[in-house]
Amino acid sequence: MLKTKVFQGANVFMSRNLVPPEVFDALQDAVKDNGAQIHLCCDPSRNGPNDYHIISCSKHEKFEDLKSKGCKLLGPRCVLSCAKERRPLPKQSFTCCLAMDGVKVLASGFDADEKVKIEELVTEMGGVLHTKASLDLNFVVVKNVLAAKYKVSGPFFLIMFHFIPIPN
Repeated sequence: MLKTKVFQGANVFMSRNLVPPEVFDALQDAVKDNGAQIHLCCDPSRNGPNDYHIISCSKHEKFEDLKSKGCKLLGPRCVLSCAKERRPLPKQSFTCCLAMDGVKVLASGFDADEKVKIEELVTEMGGVLHTKASLDLNFVVVKNVLAAKYKVSGPFFLIMFHFIPIPN
């Protein structure tokens, strides 16, 4: 019986300038073996629903340019994990890895800018940031123990993290 190729129909753009050399060959094999059309270049004009660009990390100099042009960006670990687990590539704007895949997180006590950064980090790893406490949450991250949702979450026996900023 023939197995369907999980990346079938995807156009994956991979440039040696955007991907670490130690994983380039493994990524190329994983993408090809799973049925995607591979392009060994970076083409920011290709930002359709089935176009993906592999980039080493969100700190790369080309990251913001590609993201601003609406490209779907994937980290090498995300692509390798999807290939290994035979699952489709994520459809969101950037996924670095699947470390928090399916994890539901609530952040409490942070100002708006901090919450945006936390949401960015959680979603980049495949998780979901919630705005309200509920029984199906996996983690609660609080800025301090006086945060309202910290007190509410206690009776649910959730795993809670107290955020301690590290000075530069």
